Amino acid sequence: MHHAADAMSKAQAKAVKAASDRLLQGVKATSPARLSHVGKKGGALSVSVKSEAMQSSGSAKGPWPIIEYDTPSHLIGIGRGAGGALRKTKRAKVKVSNGAALGGFLKGSRYSHPVRGPIVHPGTKGKMVFHKGVDLATPAAKVELHKTTWNAVKAALG
Repeated sequence: MHHAADAMSKAQAKAVKAASDRLLQGVKATSPARLSHVGKKGGALSVSVKSEAMQSSGSAKGPWPIIEYDTPSHLIGIGRGAGGALRKTKRAKVKVSNGAALGGFLKGSRYSHPVRGPIVHPGTKGKMVFHKGVDLATPAAKVELHKTTWNAVKAALG
């Protein structure tokens, strides 16, 4: 009987790993690999799953909150000084033809000319792609968990 119990224990760990992999596939299927307009090369979005014994834990790396949840309206080109006071960012400068620097201008790679800051960003509506991926993959993960466990029971008990 110890053989059957040992086989079941190993099968459950294998089933948890298989179900976790299904959830990971679901999240990857519903989300982009990179988030454009974040950083110089776009923000890389990644998900990983770590399975140990009969537990599985996942982690998401990258700017997931930007696409997952709502972003409130905010100002671009305004920084925070000492004590939280608003100030124009020091790097928001552009040189004009005579070499003088003008403060309060923003220059981005997508701008053909400097833009007077601050700019009011209207905010975004969260897409919930991570949650949608988990919801999409949950039925398949349950089937995988049940199938792997059931096959182990049949093999152990004959």
